[in-house]
Amino acid sequence: MRADPPVPEPDTDKDRQEDLSSMPEQHFHLRIVSESHPGRKRPNNEDHFAVDESRGIIVLADGMGGHRSGEVASEMATRLLMNKLRLLGNTESTEKEQRTELLEGIRLAISETNQSIYQAASDNAEYKGMGTTVVAVLLSGPRIHIGHVGDSRLYCFRQDRLSKLTRDHSLVQDLVDRGLYTEEQARAASVSHILTRSVGLKAQVEIDALTAELQADDLLLVCSDGLTDMVPDWQIREILRDHANRPGTAVTKLIETANYHGGRDNISVILAQACAD
Repeated sequence: MRADPPVPEPDTDKDRQEDLSSMPEQHFHLRIVSESHPGRKRPNNEDHFAVDESRGIIVLADGMGGHRSGEVASEMATRLLMNKLRLLGNTESTEKEQRTELLEGIRLAISETNQSIYQAASDNAEYKGMGTTVVAVLLSGPRIHIGHVGDSRLYCFRQDRLSKLTRDHSLVQDLVDRGLYTEEQARAASVSHILTRSVGLKAQVEIDALTAELQADDLLLVCSDGLTDMVPDWQIREILRDHANRPGTAVTKLIETANYHGGRDNISVILAQACAD
């Protein structure tokens, strides 16, 4: 049995105010490749994503709801969030102040997007019950700022180690955290697709926001559960390791592997390489 490598903890709310003055202020830009596939079982693709390489912004949304309303929710989420995130970061604040402002700005952007989707569902019976997951990434200097709701994921691949930076908001993840399931058992669980949080389903949503430091040549993997339900972390790591210098090939291989293992859901993969300015 292969064991996943140890996962370093990203910065969270409790340590967000640490003094970063001694850290070198390395700046990066993101080189991004992306692809989405409907998978082998679904007639339509309810995943949507948007990237802005020049600004270092990535948004991924995996929609849910009947009558194609999942597509509406995920499209709204990516469009609204991209517009809002492009307005962040243009301040004269100190480094620590800007870090807090960006995290709060991401939280507010997701909260406002949640309200817009919830209102659209309330106004149109066809959209009732629609919602979406969200992962939003914003690059600033030597770090990324992240907002997250649902079970789409963000990973960092660094020096042959794969670290999951987000925590799934799902019933099965709660069961794993309580020690009732192992990670392997969770993959086959019948409750694996029951979310405990999503954007648009309720008037208010709890949002996880965090910051993670980058190093040169880090690979950031943003993906929907159509990948992670089909491909275990150890195999994702092997594919990234084997194709670390060919991100486009890695993205294609990840999608091909998910489809080979069943392709039960839409599969979206975004791979961003941190390149020093």
